[in-house]
Amino acid sequence: MGHQIKNWQALVLFSIVPLQSINAGAQEANNAVQQTVFFHDLKIRYEFADIGAFENSADAITARLKSGFETELSPKWHFLLEGEGILSLEGANQSDGPPDGNAPVIADFQNAELNRFQISTSVIPKTQLTLGRQRVSLDDMRFVGISDFRQSDVTFDAVRAQGRWLGPLQFDVGYIWKFNRRFGIRERAGGLSSDSWLLNISLPTPVGQITGFHYDIETDLVKDAQPAQRFDASSTGVRLNGRWQRDDVGVTWEASVAQQQSQRPETDDSLYYAMGSASARLGDVTLTARYEALEGDGTQAFQTPFGMLHIFQGDADVFLTTPVDGIIDQSVRLNWRIGSWDWLRGLQFAAKYHHFEAERTNAEYGDEINLSLSGKLFNSTQWSVQYAYYDASGFGADTERLWLTVSRRF
Repeated sequence: MGHQIKNWQALVLFSIVPLQSINAGAQEANNAVQQTVFFHDLKIRYEFADIGAFENSADAITARLKSGFETELSPKWHFLLEGEGILSLEGANQSDGPPDGNAPVIADFQNAELNRFQISTSVIPKTQLTLGRQRVSLDDMRFVGISDFRQSDVTFDAVRAQGRWLGPLQFDVGYIWKFNRRFGIRERAGGLSSDSWLLNISLPTPVGQITGFHYDIETDLVKDAQPAQRFDASSTGVRLNGRWQRDDVGVTWEASVAQQQSQRPETDDSLYYAMGSASARLGDVTLTARYEALEGDGTQAFQTPFGMLHIFQGDADVFLTTPVDGIIDQSVRLNWRIGSWDWLRGLQFAAKYHHFEAERTNAEYGDEINLSLSGKLFNSTQWSVQYAYYDASGFGADTERLWLTVSRRF
């Protein structure tokens, strides 16, 4: 089979769709499993990428289908199974990306896999336990998130406990032993080794939700990782997010600080993270200003390998890994809910501007503009057009990306 993913493997997962109708009769006949729900998520996307460091640009059309079901085994036990198939319809976008190094990699690799396989229970009062391959999202997903922008999910093989004890106090505790990134079936085989603990505790207050967290993350970043290709550090911090709203006027605020301590034997470096954000909404228009800093000491920098990286520090994905001199990201965003007309629903426009510079030296990195327009067709099919342009002035290369996406859940 080599490095190519045969189309029939993905088509096996696509065939789950007609199984819904085949199983419908059996479902109705079996009263013991009345609460079985089938779900499907189809997304087709065109992506274009042009990066100044490469001789050629790249584009690709990919289709992804997630199909699965969730069933109630008993009132306090649930089981969920989900498969994922990704097909490359156009472009050199196979399991290993483009065949040469003269064009950017569009990281939606052809793939077929078991995406989620989990069992959950509420046998402990006020607590839900989940065991198996699952999605994990905490707070704004900066430190731990599902990273679902790409066609393939990020999932975790984990055990997780969520609940509410001592009145309004909420907790979320998890242990992760495998980290399943989005880079295709060859990496997913066996997953990436991990030995990570997540602790998140939150409490509502008059000024907003206050959350304390400690994430002790030790994980491989590539298959068969060498010591230098492992991440081993703990991040401890606190976060505040609040909201005030009256009629068509609203204000939201967020703030977070954290310290990341290396667990490597050769270093005990400590690095900081700081974020502040404020939004004002008037009717259908929202304006947001955000400041975020990740420290770097010239050798290493604050990293968030489990976070949803795409939605932070620009859509062009230039800073998925924090530069060794750290980064300061100052951004403003405009959101406008334009309205709805008959078959065209939920039309929204967003524009965002980023200014990047080095945290350690204040050297200029560059500026970025992100634009998007999205909506729904006939209340069932979502579509979006997204554009990102990064203008490099001291880090990386000029980068231009375009996405055209249509998706539907059924």
